[in-house]
Order: sequence, then C-alpha cells, then structure tokens
Amino acid sequence: TLSGVISLQSITSDATITLNNITSLQSGCQNISPLSFPFKVDQKPVISATNVSACSDEFFSLALSSSANIGVSWKATYNGATGGTGSGTAAGTLSEKLVNAGTSPIQVSYELTPAILNNPTCKGNPVISTVSINPAPQIISPANIPTICGGAVINVPVSSSGGDVVKWKRLNSLISGTGDILDIAENTTNQPIILNYALELTGCNNVITKTVSVTVSPEPVLNISQIPALCDAFTDLTQSSITSGSTAGIQLQYFQDANLSIPVADATKVSQGTYFIKGELSGCSTKTSISIRSQLKLKVIEPQTICPDQRIDLAQYVDIAG
Repeated sequence: TLSGVISLQSITSDATITLNNITSLQSGCQNISPLSFPFKVDQKPVISATNVSACSDEFFSLALSSSANIGVSWKATYNGATGGTGSGTAAGTLSEKLVNAGTSPIQVSYELTPAILNNPTCKGNPVISTVSINPAPQIISPANIPTICGGAVINVPVSSSGGDVVKWKRLNSLISGTGDILDIAENTTNQPIILNYALELTGCNNVITKTVSVTVSPEPVLNISQIPALCDAFTDLTQSSITSGSTAGIQLQYFQDANLSIPVADATKVSQGTYFIKGELSGCSTKTSISIRSQLKLKVIEPQTICPDQRIDLAQYVDIAG
C-alpha cells in the first residue's frame, strides 16, 4: 500500500507525476518499476462584466460565459426595482424580468462568481455587471373628463411620461390624430352618447395602449315656430306657441343683445324690436333671435262724394297705422 501526500505548486496545466524507486519503509524492498499518476489542472474560470439596458417588465439576458463547463453563482442589488429572485446560479445567460415603477432608470448590479461545473471548488474572481432598467413610458390623460355638449369642441390634453408623442383614434370612425385629442362632439340623438378614443404610445420596446371616454350630451333644439303679432303696445315673448317644437324641458331666458348679457326686464311685456332667446338643458345651450314688428292697421277715411265715371285716388282715403 502506497500512502502519503504530494504537494504541488504553480502547476498551470495538465501533467503526469512519475514515481521511481519506491522503497518499503517496513521491509526495505524496492520497486524498480516506475509508477505514473496523470492529473488534470482546471484553469481558473474567467468571465467579463457586461452592461445592458432593459425595459421595465420585460425579460433581459445577461451574457455570462460561452463555455458549457462554467457555471455562475450570482447575487443582485436591485436599488428599488422589483420582481427579481435576489440570487441563484446560471450558465450561459442570466435572465430576469424586473419592474421599474418610477420615472427614471434604475441601475441593478449583479455580482457574478464563475466556477467549474465539475469542479465547483475551482472558482474565478467575481465581476460586477450592471443592468439599467428603464421605466415603461406612461400615457398621461385626465382622470375625469367633463361632459361635452353636442357641437362643442373636444379638447383632451394627452401626453407621455417620456415625452414621446401619443397617437389617438376615435373608435368606429376614421378620425385620428396625435398629441391632444381635438375633435368635434357629434351627437344627433336625444340622449347622451359616449365617444371612445384609443390611445397608443410606442416606447422601450413596448406598445402602451389606453382608452379615453368622453360623454357628449345632445344639443338642445330651440325652434321658433310662430312670431307673435304686435297689435297693441306690447306682446308676450313667453307664449309656448312661439317655441313650439323645441326640446322638451328646455329652459328659456330672454335677452336684448346677441351676447346674452342684457336680460329682458319683463319678457311677458315687450315692445317692437329684436330679442334673443337662450335655451338650456343639462348644461348645454343654444340661442336664436326673434324680431317683433307692429301689426299694420288700416283706417279708411270717409270718402268724398264723387260723380259717375270720375277717377279718384283711393290711397288718400286710407290711413296706415302701426
């Protein structure tokens, strides 16, 4: 039986140890046949640090080693990114999917220590690789959009957290644009309708989508169906027959000017002139004008006696008042 310890230093490659003239310490017998012991030297594994960028909530791959016999143990420092496992082992590549909920990139560091897979005690020096996790851009739009009246301009501010331009399209139509939503609120019904706009933003290898809804109330109809005659000094503008055919429930106000700034003092007692009527319903309004004119009155003056076949001017016997 051969026993003992042979210490080798500074061996950098595979080699063979040959022992000659082995002598027994008990009997003094000597073995003149040499004994050979081949041994293999594993090179200390080396990997290089790499820096990559990735998008929030997307898998990334961090290259480790092209050798099939090198594994890597790793541990991460996330600095606010979430979704990682913290540590582990990998071969070839290291892959994780991290989430950056902020608005600025987060630098995540990985300490990578290589080792020979079939000789795990043979480890290399650790290196630090960095992954920059970029935040996914967000579409920014108002949380609450006020109801719009039919016929009015829709103007909804839309932007992105990264400054990229947002595309929008009104669903079930060909109307589209970029940036703020600018559209005309169309509603030809007698009930509120909802217009939906699809928003799309491309950034950080992602396509971000969002839907914005705008409620459009119907524009009230203010119909002038009859203009009252002014037979006396005053007439009543509030007669229901004047606005017959208007939207049910419409609230009417009466003004002396087109800017609707000077109210009529008493709409039940107006004289000759042009007036403006404002109709309002559910926050939506419209206006129209109405002109009141005096009713013509004919007064026949008592004619003079004339002879047969005598020509006369009838106009001189008629007095037009009004």
